[in-house]
This record gives sequence, structure tokens and C-alpha cells, in this order.
Amino acid sequence: MCKKIIETYNELDFTVSFQNNNHSVDFNAYEIAGRYSKNNKDFTIPFYLKSNNDETENINEAKTMIRGTVKWDGCSHYYFGDCDGYMYLYGKTKIKNIQEIIKKIHVRCGELMDNLDKDEF
Repeated sequence: MCKKIIETYNELDFTVSFQNNNHSVDFNAYEIAGRYSKNNKDFTIPFYLKSNNDETENINEAKTMIRGTVKWDGCSHYYFGDCDGYMYLYGKTKIKNIQEIIKKIHVRCGELMDNLDKDEF
């Protein structure tokens, strides 16, 4: 199995895990709900929300905001929010961040794949 890559996009408040399958990449995007500090000075440690809205540092416990697959030919599958597709967005900044993270995910998936159609990335 291919190695999972985890990247944080602080400017958009998202952490994304990528799983390269050579001709496609699976991804899960987790919204950073806030940041905390262990020294009460540097609030840099991200935390996420679980399905029950409890906080966690572990993305494996966090609720997924966007998940999907991007294929070698640029075609992609996106699923938003919880299992029913519901996603709460508060304000235009969050809507903009969703747009931007989708763009970044698409480009990053292209960077991770072999034998891709470069015109689609």
C-alpha cells in the first residue's frame, strides 16, 4: 500500500491527507476548528472537531469536510460534509477557503501521480 501524506494549509484552515495509488490519489480534507498552545503563548497546534463536536488533535478521529479521488486524466470525485452530504459554512471566508482548498487538492494530486495528463492539472 502507498504511503499516506499529510499536509496542513494554515492559510485556509485545512489539513489534507493524500493516498497515492499511482494513477489516482484519494484525499480527505479536515477543517482546522482552532489552534491551541501548550505554553499559553504560541497558539500553533491545530485541533479538529469529531462527529460529536468534541475536539481532537488527531485527524483520524476528526470529521471529514471533503473527501474524494482525483484520477490521472483530471477527472475527480468529491464528497462534501458528513455521510449525508451536509456541510455547514459560516460566512464568505469559509466559502472562499473551500474553493481554494479544492484547487490546491487538485494541483497537489497531479503532483503526486505518475503518467498523468498534464493539461488537466
